Amino acid sequence: MKIFKTILIALVFFTVSSCKGTNTDFQKDADTIRLQHLKYYSSLLKEYFQKTGKYPFQNEFSVPLYVHIAHDQQIEFTKSGPPYAHKVKSFKDFVFELENKLGREINEYYDPQYRPDHKPNFYIYMITKNTYFFAIHVHQNYPFSKKVADYYYKIEISNNPNLQNKAQLPSQLFARKDFQTAIVHPITKPGFFKERENKYLHYTKTL
Repeated sequence: MKIFKTILIALVFFTVSSCKGTNTDFQKDADTIRLQHLKYYSSLLKEYFQKTGKYPFQNEFSVPLYVHIAHDQQIEFTKSGPPYAHKVKSFKDFVFELENKLGREINEYYDPQYRPDHKPNFYIYMITKNTYFFAIHVHQNYPFSKKVADYYYKIEISNNPNLQNKAQLPSQLFARKDFQTAIVHPITKPGFFKERENKYLHYTKTL
């Protein structure tokens, strides 16, 4: 389907800064955190589906819907959009929808990087018709990642992966031994990253 080809292109559209170089040690730690966040959000989507029989904002619009998981230091880098008709909902709306249907408050996790370098510094939830995608962007090449550019790899899950969209079914991705190893890779500065997580744990409640 053309829509899936367009979606793959669209997830590359987000503007990144022209900063040169990046702190490799930071990125290795950040990538581990990003993988943990991917699994966390996947678990929320699974729980939401089990309770409602659908995914957040499913079939609300006839065009693809995007949610950018970004806080106040990241949101400015999400301003560009795909070159086709689409809708955007705020992450606050996304959190409210999850909490409303799950009946509890959830934690909010964001990309640990405040400013982009070679890749976007935010996560993306997108749904079109009955198919959702959730994408993170990592610095290093994993066996389960897709290369977009140097130091820019994408890991994307979906409830409907296929050869066209090249996403992955969450249960299959998380069952991989290489993923299980990567997600528990030791963090060299755990206090630094925990502080960043705690700072924005319930950020949308302040908006």
